[in-house]
Amino acid sequence: MQVNNLCQFLPQDKVQDFSKMDAQALLENTERSVGDPKLLEYHLKLKDQRVNFKKLEVDITNTKRLLESKTQRRDGLQQTVATIKEKKLIKKKIVTLKQKKAWMLYDQMRRKLVEVHQINFVKY
Repeated sequence: MQVNNLCQFLPQDKVQDFSKMDAQALLENTERSVGDPKLLEYHLKLKDQRVNFKKLEVDITNTKRLLESKTQRRDGLQQTVATIKEKKLIKKKIVTLKQKKAWMLYDQMRRKLVEVHQINFVKY
């Protein structure tokens, strides 16, 4: 026997409840009253999976934001590290140049001293 009108088999208070339901509740209650129990079970599992899917989407979005912020921070730190390394190289070069300058001054004074000694040696 095929049921064309569910309202014929339901008490009036249940019919009123059906009219007050939204589409989702109406579907679930129709599945409970008429459908195969497995159908309702699959439907509820599907709803749970959808909720889990939405949570995972939010988690993915948050993780992507975190990754982007960490990537930007890393890039900023890499620039800072590069600047610090460059400063260290410049300081090292300054020390080397100061040492070279001191050596050149020493060498220049030594030559002058040698010249003065040779001139004084030749005079005497």
